[in-house]
Amino acid sequence: MRFEQPWALLLLAAIPLLAWWRARRAGEAALLFSSTAPFEGIEPTWRARLSSLPFWLRLAALGLLILALGRPQTGVERVREPGQGIAIEMVIDRSGSMASPILYEGRQTTRLELGKLVLAEFVRGDGRELRGRGSDWVGVVAFARQPETVCPLTLSHGAIPGLVSRLRPARRINELGTAIGDAVALAAARLRQFNARSRTIVLLTDGENNAGVRNVWQAADLAARWGIRVHAIGIVGSTPNTSLPPGVQLRFASERDLAQLAKQCGGIYRSAYDGEALRSIYAEIDRLEKSEIARMRYTNGRERFAPLAAALILLLLGEMAACTWLRRIP
Repeated sequence: MRFEQPWALLLLAAIPLLAWWRARRAGEAALLFSSTAPFEGIEPTWRARLSSLPFWLRLAALGLLILALGRPQTGVERVREPGQGIAIEMVIDRSGSMASPILYEGRQTTRLELGKLVLAEFVRGDGRELRGRGSDWVGVVAFARQPETVCPLTLSHGAIPGLVSRLRPARRINELGTAIGDAVALAAARLRQFNARSRTIVLLTDGENNAGVRNVWQAADLAARWGIRVHAIGIVGSTPNTSLPPGVQLRFASERDLAQLAKQCGGIYRSAYDGEALRSIYAEIDRLEKSEIARMRYTNGRERFAPLAAALILLLLGEMAACTWLRRIP
C-alpha cells in the first residue's frame, strides 16, 4: 500500500497533542474536597469509567480521516518511463523514381515499399537484427518535390507503420522532384527544439537533389551547426533481367553528396542494392545509435476508502454514546 499524498500524514502529530490537552483539561475540572474519606469504598460505575469514550472515539476517527486524506492506494500501475533515449527523424524519399523495382527475399518489389517495410522494422524491431527503438522518440518526414511531416516525434510507435504504409510515389506534376536538402533541413528543425541525449536523422533516398530551396550542402551545414547526426542511405536496385554482372555496384549521381553529408554530420553513408543489404544497413545504424532501456513504473493503484468509512462509523458511535448512555450534564 502507498499514499498518494503522504504529506497529509504529518497531521497525525496533532493526535497526541489533543490527548494531552484533554487530560490536562480533565485535571483542571476536578472538584476539591478537604477530605476523601466519605468516598472511600465507593466503586465507580461503568458509565463513569467510560465517560471519556466519546472523546477517544472522536480522536480515533480524526486519525482515520487524516489517513484517508493521505489517499491510501493498493495495486500497481504500469507507467512507461523512457530512459535517456535518442530523438530520431526517419526521412524517406517518395519521389517517382522510388517506384522502380528492387529485389527483396527473392521477389521483386518497389524501392518505396521496401523502404517503408524496413523503416517500420527499424522502429518496432523484427526479432532478428533489428531490436526496435522502444526508448526513443521517433518521427517521420517524407519528401518528393517538397518535404512533409508524416508523424511528429513520438514514443507511441504503434502508429508509425500505419502512417508510413499510406505513402505513395509522387505522380502529379507539382510533386515531381527530389528535395533532399529541404527534407533534411525540415527534419533538423524538428530535432533542434527537442531535448534529447542525442538527435539523429536517418535519410533514405535513391535520387539526386533537384528541387527545393536548399541544397544538400546547406542542409548539412544546418544539421552540423545544431549538433544533429545524419546517416544517409542511397538505395539503388536492379531488375532481375539486369545486364550488370555479379559484384558490380551501380552508383548514382548524388552518392558523393550523400557521403559528404553524412561525414560532415558525424554519421555514415551506405548504398543498398537489394532488400537484405538495406536491412543490414539499418541494423548497422541501430547498433551505432544506442539508447538506454526504458523503465517501467508500476503504480496502477486503487483508492482505498476503508479509513474514511471506519472514521464515519466511529464518529457516529461516539455521538450516539455522548447523546444517550454516556450523556453528561453539564
